Amino acid sequence: MSPENQKLLSELFQRYGHPAPDAQFSIHGYFRRAGNIMKAKDIQQADETAARLIREFQFRIEQLNAYRISLAEQYNFLETAPSVPVVRLSRRRDYYNGKVFYDLCISRRYVETAVEVEESRCTYPGSERRQAIREYQSYLKSHPGIIAKMDIAKKHWEK
Repeated sequence: MSPENQKLLSELFQRYGHPAPDAQFSIHGYFRRAGNIMKAKDIQQADETAARLIREFQFRIEQLNAYRISLAEQYNFLETAPSVPVVRLSRRRDYYNGKVFYDLCISRRYVETAVEVEESRCTYPGSERRQAIREYQSYLKSHPGIIAKMDIAKKHWEK
C-alpha cells in the first residue's frame, strides 16, 4: 500500500485524535432551491457550502478507495497465510438462569499472527453432554493432527 493510502486510512480511523479500530462518518447539508434565494449574500453562502461539501465528498471517496485497497490486501493475506484448524469443547454456566451449556467451537489459527478466527460454534444444553463429547471426538477422528482442547470440568467457583 502506498504511503498516501496509509495516510488516508490513518485519517479515516481516527477518533478524538487517536487511532481507532473502526470509523464512522456522515456528511450533512441543507440547501434551498436557487429560485427561492433572493439575496446575493445568501447565494454566495450557498455556493460556498456546496463547494465545501464537494471537497469533503471527494476526500471521503479517496479514503474509501484506500480502504478498499486495504480490504483486498487483507483478503489476499487470509487466503494465502498458513493456518491450522482448532477445535474446542468447553463447559459454561449461564449466570442468568444457572443452566450449563457445552460449546463446540471450530476455529482457524493463523500461524504468522497466532490470531484465531471462529468458523462455527454449536451449543449443546447440559442434558446433551454426551452428544457434545461424541461430536467433539468424531471431529477429532475425521481431522487427524488438529489442535484440540476439551475443557468440560466443573469450575471450582460453581455450585
